[in-house]
Amino acid sequence: MKHPLPQSALILSLLLSGCQSTPKLVEQQQAQAQATEHYLNAQSHLEQLESRFSALNALDLSRFAPDQVKAAKEALEEAREEFDDIRYTPAEADEGDVEDILLAVNQANTALDSANLIRQTAEKQLAPTLEMMAILDKLDAASFYAREMQRAEATLEDMLEDVADGDLEDAREEQAELLLLLQALEVKTVEKRELSALVKQLEQMKRNRMAKIVPISFQGTVASLEMAKSVIAADPRNSLAIAQAVAKAEFELDHSRHIAQMVSHLRAMDNEDFEAFVLRAEGRLHKIAQALDGVDRRNLAQDQQTDSVTQAIAMLKHQLLAQRQAISDAKSAAAVQENASAKPAAAPEAPTGESESDAIMTDASTPSP
Repeated sequence: MKHPLPQSALILSLLLSGCQSTPKLVEQQQAQAQATEHYLNAQSHLEQLESRFSALNALDLSRFAPDQVKAAKEALEEAREEFDDIRYTPAEADEGDVEDILLAVNQANTALDSANLIRQTAEKQLAPTLEMMAILDKLDAASFYAREMQRAEATLEDMLEDVADGDLEDAREEQAELLLLLQALEVKTVEKRELSALVKQLEQMKRNRMAKIVPISFQGTVASLEMAKSVIAADPRNSLAIAQAVAKAEFELDHSRHIAQMVSHLRAMDNEDFEAFVLRAEGRLHKIAQALDGVDRRNLAQDQQTDSVTQAIAMLKHQLLAQRQAISDAKSAAAVQENASAKPAAAPEAPTGESESDAIMTDASTPSP
């Protein structure tokens, strides 16, 4: 017959079994904490790498260093795949998993560092070309000269590849030739944008034989258009000068067109209509004279009428300028007078004669008779 254990013995037995399980529990907790630390370390490095990729996208690194960017992306993908193995079981992450992830992350960062260095070198060495290409893109040169822009882009890609390979001298030589092409392309593009509509109008005028109908006016139009081309060629970025030259060419085109219409009208006119045409022209000049000073000059030849009206306008202009000058002088004089009256009055000067004490001293020193 078995006798039950005393109560004290039972308690002691339970305590001993608890002490034996405590080291295992502590060991499990420590292992889990270490695995979590490994997991968080790997996650942090991977997130930093992904953030760096996002920040570098704006730099267009693939254009400057495609091989290095490709290697960085492959390393990033490898790091992601390694991390996916422990993503949902962080408690099972060990030091080996972290080392694999960190190795891939470091490879990606090294490739990105190399790509960024290549970009900086290219932007420094090829700055003139990159600036010209940006200007041409802004002008939308490809819409007008697609083939030339494709050729320029291909040459630039070769130059960037030379820089990535360290062949800076080859890149500089290619740049010297490319810049000449790009500068000429800029002039052609600006000319196309600013003058294409005017050139089409001029071609239409040629087809209408305006060179024979109004040769003097037509020659002025051609000269103004050539001048606009010269202004653009001299400096395709001088917007103000170009705008003025284009406006002059537009003016001459309109002038030639109106003169041609008038000449055509005269050619089609019957002889008996000539007098009415002349009277209408004289009537328009007479209206101007009446509005100017009311003098009827129709007893003069039209050239003399024009000279008389011109002289009257010049005299009126002179009078207006004199009036403006007089008003300006009067305002200036009034301002001077106002400033003078605003100044405080000067303090009275001290008397220049002898003081009373000086007189007394003089009398005291004079001997009596």
